[in-house]
Amino acid sequence: MSHELSTKIAPFKVRMFYFVLAILSIIAYRSIIILNNISGFWVSFAWYLGTISITIYYLHRYKISKKRLAIIKAYKLDEKIELLSVLDVHDKEALHYLLESLESSTERWNYLLTFSTTILALIAGIILDIINLVK
Repeated sequence: MSHELSTKIAPFKVRMFYFVLAILSIIAYRSIIILNNISGFWVSFAWYLGTISITIYYLHRYKISKKRLAIIKAYKLDEKIELLSVLDVHDKEALHYLLESLESSTERWNYLLTFSTTILALIAGIILDIINLVK
């Protein structure tokens, strides 16, 4: 059994950093509708800010999702629930539900797909901006 995986939660400042990145991307994307009536520069700025922020955020969420699954498997937590005699039947069912839903969740694929398509959009945006500058 591999117990090399860290089970420590990231420090509050690190968690807040990613939270702020997510909020920043939400605000940046939502502001585009308003900025579209003001300046193309600010639309591009908001789009790049939102895209870069959300890319970093989703990569982080993907890593966390993979780590959760790895910890469940490495520690065989789903198998060990039955060995916990202090838990009643309902407690065990609740823990089974949590672990099985984490194991079967498609969230990590959602994070990976969002991250990947956002990177592609970012690359396309940069290329199109360069092409428009050269024109």
